[in-house]
Amino acid sequence: MPNRDKDQAPNKKQQQPFDLDALLSNVQKSIASDIIVASPEYAAYLKKKRAGWWINQMGQEDMIWKKKWLALHGTAIIYMHSKPDAATASTLRLKKQQLTEHSAVTTDDDEDPGAFSIKIDDNTTWYLRADDVDSKAIWIEKLSTTCGILGWLGEFDKLNVLGVGGQGTVYRLKHKRTGRVVALKEMLIQDEISMVAAVAEAHLLRTVAETVNHPNILITEKAFQVCGQLVCYGLNVPLLSITR
Repeated sequence: MPNRDKDQAPNKKQQQPFDLDALLSNVQKSIASDIIVASPEYAAYLKKKRAGWWINQMGQEDMIWKKKWLALHGTAIIYMHSKPDAATASTLRLKKQQLTEHSAVTTDDDEDPGAFSIKIDDNTTWYLRADDVDSKAIWIEKLSTTCGILGWLGEFDKLNVLGVGGQGTVYRLKHKRTGRVVALKEMLIQDEISMVAAVAEAHLLRTVAETVNHPNILITEKAFQVCGQLVCYGLNVPLLSITR
């Protein structure tokens, strides 16, 4: 006869406490250390808790939690009733919220191992539930990466435009806490091939800046890829020249 306890061991392993702090710490370390950080594109079914005190009064599980198709696209999170396809994409009703520098992910394993929430702003929080802990970890990692990018960019104030060229716009930024001044270049990329080329150029500029010291070369410290936009920032602001 099969060993029942041995057969059930993997399931017990899957229900071990979810370490949110460790996951968020790894995301923050990745954002801080990587030169190129991409905002994830992801979509899957989740259960979303319906709002309204009258729904909770019903006490029926299927009335409180509804299965939705959720998508993380750039800095926006979207949900709809079902997965879109060629036949339904134009008719599906969707709800879209823009994540901000203040957005954050939280979880509570004691009550529900698959449950977590995304605080979009002070007035809006989505309560979500994944089918298992692994799916929950994927969503939290991807949402936290996007929130981390927005939080990092939110540490700066835009002072003025340094120049506008065929590849994008360059701004002068000042760090809100330290007063450090940097340059930020925003580029809208039209297609995947152009994005690959732009990312390669960011790496190249970083390599050149490490070997050549010139006031007109922007020292690229980090680049964020968000959908079709590439945002690069670096030093050498006062003498920065923009080629057109």
